[in-house]
Amino acid sequence: MMRVLEFVDTHAPYLHADATLQDAVDKLDLYKATVLPVLNEDGAVVGLITEQQVFDALFAEWRVASQQFPRRNSRRSAPTRTPVKTRPSRSG
Repeated sequence: MMRVLEFVDTHAPYLHADATLQDAVDKLDLYKATVLPVLNEDGAVVGLITEQQVFDALFAEWRVASQQFPRRNSRRSAPTRTPVKTRPSRSG
């Protein structure tokens, strides 16, 4: 009978508990993973983080940041033109 240990990848990607969202994005992308284990300082698994959780967190950060800036009017107004004043010609 085969044992699970025969199939375990001992070089699997993981994140430390103090990793940033950017660290998670980088590892998910690098390893083309959809989920990563999160380890504490002793190397024990404390949880899992999914790409959906990372996306949701980044989207929430973006929404907060985007509300700090006033929205531009999506319609562009036509440039205003200042009438050019002309002098009568001096023909004579």
